[in-house]
Amino acid sequence: MRKGPDEDTLPYHLPLPDGEPVHRLVQHHPAGRAEYWADVVVTALIDDRNGLIGRLCTVRDVTAERAATAALAEADERFRVTFEHAPLGMALVSPQGVLLHVNDALCQMLGRAAPEVIRLGVSGLTHRADRQATRQALSGNGSQVVKRVRHADGHFLSVQVTTSLVRNAAGEPHYFVGQAQDVTKERLRQS
Repeated sequence: MRKGPDEDTLPYHLPLPDGEPVHRLVQHHPAGRAEYWADVVVTALIDDRNGLIGRLCTVRDVTAERAATAALAEADERFRVTFEHAPLGMALVSPQGVLLHVNDALCQMLGRAAPEVIRLGVSGLTHRADRQATRQALSGNGSQVVKRVRHADGHFLSVQVTTSLVRNAAGEPHYFVGQAQDVTKERLRQS
């Protein structure tokens, strides 16, 4: 038989300090049923002489909310790990071209630390002649462009940048996910 929540975790009989509601998240294990999580609020019922005449307990099943929150946290962690450990340079870029986040592979490609890459931004890293093409790439839903970006030691790299637009819940542009691959050697071989 499944065990229910411990009596000391249940807020139903706890003292109500100063008449303030007691709020607890309780995991229930009812016999013969699936466990569930409940958001429990216990409020004192006070008479006109300020005496406790009872308690109002509201119990709301929050199992689905907790599962959704856990799934979202897991998805966020998967994205973070994938982004941080990707072998390609990666960046999150605002629709206005502001670098929001960069990974180590991109920083190593550019010979720069993340704060410097973010400070310089897309425009500051891109060769002057390639800036218009970059702006156009950030005006659509995503694109692929080969452009020149400045390495920390001053030379330019040819980098193939592929972007995909991510929209928010309202369908508005939220940010671009950009992948960058150094294609300098390939471009030199083609020359």
